[in-house]
Amino acid sequence: MKHFVTVFLFLSIQLCFAQLTSQVTTIATGLGSVRGLDFDSQGNLYVASGSSIIKITPNGTQSTFTTESSFIWELKIDPNDNIFYAQNTQIVKLDMQGNKTVIANESGYWYQGIAFDGKGNVFTSSNLAGQKAHILSPNGSGGYTEAPWGGTIQLAGYGIAYDKFGWLYVTNINPGGLVKTNADGTVMIITIGGKAQDCEADSLGNVYVTTQTSNVIKKVDPQGNVTIFAGTGTAGTTDGSLTTAQFSSPSYVCVHNGDLYITDNGSQSVRKISNILATDIKNGSEKNFPTRYSLEQNYPNPFNPSATIEYSVPVAGTVSLKVFNVLGKEITTLVNGEMHAGTYSVQFDASRLVSGIYFYQLRSGNFTETKRMLLLK
Repeated sequence: MKHFVTVFLFLSIQLCFAQLTSQVTTIATGLGSVRGLDFDSQGNLYVASGSSIIKITPNGTQSTFTTESSFIWELKIDPNDNIFYAQNTQIVKLDMQGNKTVIANESGYWYQGIAFDGKGNVFTSSNLAGQKAHILSPNGSGGYTEAPWGGTIQLAGYGIAYDKFGWLYVTNINPGGLVKTNADGTVMIITIGGKAQDCEADSLGNVYVTTQTSNVIKKVDPQGNVTIFAGTGTAGTTDGSLTTAQFSSPSYVCVHNGDLYITDNGSQSVRKISNILATDIKNGSEKNFPTRYSLEQNYPNPFNPSATIEYSVPVAGTVSLKVFNVLGKEITTLVNGEMHAGTYSVQFDASRLVSGIYFYQLRSGNFTETKRMLLLK
């Protein structure tokens, strides 16, 4: 019976990994040259093609959502279903009712890529060399305040992505590469080995890059290691595995529900790579990169006189962890400051407090969670 259970568990695990295997499929065709794509909260796909934004419903129905007078370079959709798109000289915000607002318009910058940090800020790159990325921050009055961000990008930027650790990645076509910068102004160059068109980060901090030199999708892990992720297959093969399918001109990418979507302009289609986290989950890497906020129960509980509190943050940002008594009075602040994504633990020393119930609260961005602990002396 013991051997049967062991074999059953082994086969179950193998079946689970088999179901997670990444596959390439074509989900939309006849789109022309697509320069940006993203999903709304209802699962509708929006793509920028020429000067139009096309809406594709989950059942494949295509319709024109809006049309501009000039070329659209990139689009991204925020958690509130607002569409942001770049048009060289401006960034436009478009809601689902069709209302348009120009939120950035700086002459001589030439807006190109768009990315979000999860805290309401919008980042954009410039198609001109010798520029910094820009950050557009909500000003509380419905508008945005624009300012340079990160280090100077020596090469003209195209697509951009913001990862969970607070890094902004900017792609470059000529001569080709990937630039990594942060709020401190640090600039790092990652050699991609070809012309990089666009990039996008997943929930674990991996960055996927479309290349125009070899028409493959490359993956950069949080440590900066570069590997070929997909597109090395036989010419003319579209759907299939990562090693049998081929791309003819991969351009723009987005990550949605654990899948990677790529505009393949050579075949005028949108291609989907399913389960991009499968390899990382199989290798256990997911444990190192939290995908959600969490506040764990302190241990031991009850405690005397000290307790350990563990918490996780999935993106870089301001984090506070405070302790309160039953009357809501703040007893102490355990954590207060900027932190990178990760899992942390902190010690709470209650040697000077009386026995009783206390509460500890984690706050970061829009996340708040409170738990109760018991001190018994």
